[in-house]
Formats: sequence, structure tokens, C-alpha cells
Amino acid sequence: SAASRTAPRHQFTRSQDPSDLMAAPAKRNITVVSGDDYTHTVTITSGGVPLNVSARTYRAEIATDVDGTTPAAADFTIDATNAATGILVLSLTDTVTDALAVNGRYFWDLEETGASGAKATILSGRVNVTAKVTH
Repeated sequence: SAASRTAPRHQFTRSQDPSDLMAAPAKRNITVVSGDDYTHTVTITSGGVPLNVSARTYRAEIATDVDGTTPAAADFTIDATNAATGILVLSLTDTVTDALAVNGRYFWDLEETGASGAKATILSGRVNVTAKVTH
């Protein structure tokens, strides 16, 4: 069975107003071990207080380029069970991470859609895929 790798929690400060789109997303580079499950917890806050984001939707992808011209290499599953307390859990299965090329060039982002339909990329970064030793 595959090991589960849990990334450090990332606290992200966001405005109370979903229409207040940021000029640039916060940066967060991640490392994924090929063939392992991967989990990344994001906490969205405003003024240090968890923000209720349950009226918003989220999607996150890994891609080989940042211009959106090629299909996503992987889609994160997003658990928004605790969105009322600002917590989102992004995950990739072992099968998904195994399909990513070790040392490949990847990027990722997390996109938020507010209740009004306004979209904003709120987190982005590079993805480092490493090989695992134990199979």
C-alpha cells in the first residue's frame, strides 16, 4: 500500500469580500513523491480568523505549462467539508502521482469561484515530483 504524505498546512489570508480579487496569487511550491498519496491542507483566513468559504467553490490542477493551452496533468480532489471554518483539503491519489514524470516540469494552482461567479487564482507554484525508493 502507498504511504500518505501530508504537506504542511498553508494559511492563506483572503478578504471577506469574494469580489475583492487579488492582483497575484500567493506562492506555494509543493513536492510530490511519485506513487504516494499526497494531501495539502489550506486554511483561508481574514485578519487571522478562519473565513467561512462554504458559499465558494474551488478547483486545483497540475499542468505542464502556465498558459492553459495543454490539458491538466492532474486534478486535485478538494474536500470542503470544513469550508465553514476556512479549511480545504487538496489531495492526489497514489495512482495520480505515479502518472506524473519524476523530475518533470509542472505547475499548480488553486482557483476560487465566489457566489457571484467571479473567479480568482488564490494559490500557485511549482510542483517537484520525486522518485520513491520503496515500491
